[in-house]
Amino acid sequence: MDEEKESVVRCNAVNGDDVNLDDVKYEESSSLKEIGKEGEKDLQNHYESQEAILDGEENLKLLITDLPMEVIVHIYDFLPLSSRYNASMACHILYEAFNHPKLWHAQRLMINGDVINYGSTYFGNCTRTVPNKTKHLIAKFGKYFQLLTIQVYGHLGKLQEWSSVLLELSQQCRLEKLTLVVGKMTTESDLLGRPPKKKDMDILLSFIQNAFRIKHLDIKSWPLFPETMFLDDQNIFKALMKNTKLKELEQLDLFWPYTNLMWSERQPILPDSNMVLELIKYLGNLKKLGLRSTMLSDALLEALAFSGRSSRISLIRIFVTYAKGKPEYQIPNIKSLSWKRLTDINPDFHVECHVMPRLPSIELGNMLTLDCPLSKIMFLQWSRIDDQLIESIVNKFNQTLKTFEVYCDFKDYDDTLIKMVAECKFLENLVIRSCSTHCVNVETIKKLAFWRGTRWVTFQFDEKNISFVDKPHSIEEDTVVAQNENGEYFLVGMHQFHAEPEGKERSMKCQELKDSLAVILGQKFISRNKAIIIDRNSTV
Repeated sequence: MDEEKESVVRCNAVNGDDVNLDDVKYEESSSLKEIGKEGEKDLQNHYESQEAILDGEENLKLLITDLPMEVIVHIYDFLPLSSRYNASMACHILYEAFNHPKLWHAQRLMINGDVINYGSTYFGNCTRTVPNKTKHLIAKFGKYFQLLTIQVYGHLGKLQEWSSVLLELSQQCRLEKLTLVVGKMTTESDLLGRPPKKKDMDILLSFIQNAFRIKHLDIKSWPLFPETMFLDDQNIFKALMKNTKLKELEQLDLFWPYTNLMWSERQPILPDSNMVLELIKYLGNLKKLGLRSTMLSDALLEALAFSGRSSRISLIRIFVTYAKGKPEYQIPNIKSLSWKRLTDINPDFHVECHVMPRLPSIELGNMLTLDCPLSKIMFLQWSRIDDQLIESIVNKFNQTLKTFEVYCDFKDYDDTLIKMVAECKFLENLVIRSCSTHCVNVETIKKLAFWRGTRWVTFQFDEKNISFVDKPHSIEEDTVVAQNENGEYFLVGMHQFHAEPEGKERSMKCQELKDSLAVILGQKFISRNKAIIIDRNSTV
């Protein structure tokens, strides 16, 4: 992810000693020095590994405390909390770095909820105590929190012990981004159980009610029960619209999952399009919007194109949710004119689409119509792609498409892939990390690299996706069983699989491919997770 690194505060830890930050004081006692040696050693080892070499022979050796404060804080950012704390006991400088506001900007609070929400007694019906460490961290550094994630595992409940701690945090921190991951996404089976209690909802809603400078709100999951959605004081969207200061919100993500997980609930309970439309009309300063496909409508796009809004929308991210035969999970039909209105008021406006379920290509085409400025499309692991869908994308979006990523089954689409790269002149990010083996021929990869050369920003192929065996021209593309020159029948796919080089031979061929592509692309490949990767945006 391109988000800032977070520190994690485990809010329900039972193992390990609590760190009392009120006791973190610089003293010249032998006991503190002994404790501090561990953390200082971690810092010094990290720094010495990066020692500069002068004149090719002599090492530049400095104490960690000789570095500028900004550098020490940056090094601290790579260490766990316990090592930071131990280091802070060593001297004034490291203690000052431990208290630096920048070190506490991005934080994640993780809280255990109830495992289930039904039955006469809840499983794990124990009291959720707050560790002393967490209390001291929030009391001392909560005012520095700017990028906060609150994650509740299980079902929302048993937050009584957290009430005063979280309410205090909501009042003192000046959040710029708030991410809420409150349990798993609600499904039909969850509705058979009990909804969250009002007092537990109020604790988390206080972050919405007290917010006054948030620019980015990311609601990844939230309990959506009919009993609570019809109550204004328990409906998160109503609470958001009651806070006039949130009118300045610039980015909103509604139930947009962590796409690196490649999965989300297929049929979650989601707010209907009318509720989302009302919210979007209220948030007149939005510049970026992420939502599920079921929330999208012509009326919503028309509201975003309204001339009276204070800011012009620049990005809409769509996560496709689809279930065959269920009206509430159908892909919306969007008029081409609705997309055109948005590009007319902002030529830089673009759309990104992530596809998780398997769905007919015609369904996706009903939403991503001709004038949709699609700049990125990603097919997640459990989705499906075929020649017809790729050709449709090329024909419609060859003037706007910049990123194409595939993580699902992808086999024998070499010619279609070459056509896409040839015709989509702005395509600069290509990622093929398919679950299929030997799905793209090595010569195809070289052609794709040659089409853009040094203009490729991202060029990634999983090593297992590369085929070093050419398919015989006499065998048609869809042939399953063929006959060799001796008249013997064989399975085409099985024959090709066993014809592929293995072990050292395959490693050598992959290295040869990397060397030749490095010349074409003007940059060496990064070896990571058994993939060949060019990423000019990466610092790795």
